[in-house]
Amino acid sequence: VWKETATPLVSLDPDPADIEGDPNVRIQGVAEDSAFALTMLEADYAMKKIMAGVDRVDVPGYRTLKETLSQTDRTFMSRFWLYPVQPRVGNIRVSSDTSSAVFVGAVRVLSEEMLNLKEGLVGTGQTFVPAEEAADSFTAYYDKIATRRPVFKRLQSLFDVVLVARVWHVRGLQSPL
Repeated sequence: VWKETATPLVSLDPDPADIEGDPNVRIQGVAEDSAFALTMLEADYAMKKIMAGVDRVDVPGYRTLKETLSQTDRTFMSRFWLYPVQPRVGNIRVSSDTSSAVFVGAVRVLSEEMLNLKEGLVGTGQTFVPAEEAADSFTAYYDKIATRRPVFKRLQSLFDVVLVARVWHVRGLQSPL
């Protein structure tokens, strides 16, 4: 991350010809056999199972995708990603001697439509409210879900490491780490 400004990514890409089959696993920005990649994969699978209602978490108020869908929407399939929350101005505070930085990182879930909007693909006229509601619900209850599924705490830590590496890179900090 520091050397190449690469962004770690995991995506479980379904085969359009066999949507029920095993997805193609895509890993970028980190070694495929690393603990970093394994944690991202484990968190992605866990998020998808929780969102589908297959793995139930006892978090009052949290609504799965299955719960947001009406009876007519049951055949809809949406894709979701765990994504770091972009820090805003003032969210990262660096000491004057650049020896320390303080920030609070966060994780959110984006639906395919939300990701397209984030990446600038707007005006397509496509939105699916239940998917956005499910993504927003997971995001709102992320910390509580993470207390029940520790992989999400580990993922948050990895996102924080990436943010620290970006801060170091921008500040030109040299470190053996």
